[in-house]
Amino acid sequence: MLIYRFRREFEEYIQSLQVCGMYDFDNYDLSGIDFIFSTVPIYKKVSVPIMEIHDFLEAGEIMSVRHFLE
Repeated sequence: MLIYRFRREFEEYIQSLQVCGMYDFDNYDLSGIDFIFSTVPIYKKVSVPIMEIHDFLEAGEIMSVRHFLE
């Protein structure tokens, strides 16, 4: 549901949208990834900006994400 909402709200900013579980994150290739949006805290230091969001992308977060993407 979150993927659908992201595509609908931010389609003008997104060329590709990938999903990764936390169990796979340590081994995930982040080359080519511009931003990480996560519903859980990520404590690992990575070279990609991370924004934590709620599971259903609350209304107030939409403006914050849009600003983040711009």
